[in-house]
Amino acid sequence: MFFSSAMRATRFQSRTSKTWARPQAQQRQASSRAKKSNHNIALYGLAGTIAMIGLSYLAVPLYRIFCQTTGMGGTTHKADRTKKTEVDMSKELTVTFASQVSSDLPWEFEPVQDHVDLYPGETVLAFFRATNYSDEPIIGIATYGVTPPQAGIYFEKIECFCFDEQRVGARETVMMPVLFRLDPALMKARNMRDVWNITLSYTFFPALDQSIEGIIDDDDTELTIVPGK
Repeated sequence: MFFSSAMRATRFQSRTSKTWARPQAQQRQASSRAKKSNHNIALYGLAGTIAMIGLSYLAVPLYRIFCQTTGMGGTTHKADRTKKTEVDMSKELTVTFASQVSSDLPWEFEPVQDHVDLYPGETVLAFFRATNYSDEPIIGIATYGVTPPQAGIYFEKIECFCFDEQRVGARETVMMPVLFRLDPALMKARNMRDVWNITLSYTFFPALDQSIEGIIDDDDTELTIVPGK
C-alpha cells in the first residue's frame, strides 16, 4: 500500500515537473526567436541607413532632372522662356526663401532677401549668397522644393543656379540668382484658394564629380563673384 502510494506520488511529481518544464522551454525558444528577430531588424535598419546615405548623393542629379520637368510633390517647373503670361493683380502672394547645406559641404548658403511679394504672372529676380570656407574650390549641387506641395506645379523658374552644378572657389563668396514667376493658372485651382504664402527652399550638397569637366553648362545663368572675406 505504501509502495503503491509512493509510485503514484512519483508519477505525479514527474508529470508536474514536465508540465512546468514545457512552458519554460517554450519561453526560452520564444526569447531566442525574439533576439534573432531584433538582431535581423537592427541589421536591416543599418543597411537601410547606409543605402539611404548613398542614394541621397546618387539621387541628386536625377532629382534635378525630375524637378525641371514636373511639378509633383512640391517640385517646380522649368519655365518656357518664350511663354508670355499676363499679370493677375487680383491676388498678391508672398514667396519666402529657405536654405540648408549638407554637413559634408563647408559652405554657408542663405537667401539675400527673406521674402518677396508678387502677383501671379509677375517675373521676379531673387538672390542667394554662397560662401566656401574651405581652402580649395568645391562644386556643389542644389535640390529644391516648394511648400505647400500643391503650389509646385504653378511655380515656374526661368533661370536658376539650381539647374546646374556650381563651383565656388576657395574662400570665395558668390551671388546666385533665381528668376521665377507664379503661373496665373493657380487662380483657378481650388486647392490654392486659401494659399497666400509659398516657401521656396534649397539644399546644397557636394557634387560627386569634383572635376571642372563634370560641370553641366546648359544654362546661361551668371554668378556674381564677391571678393573673398
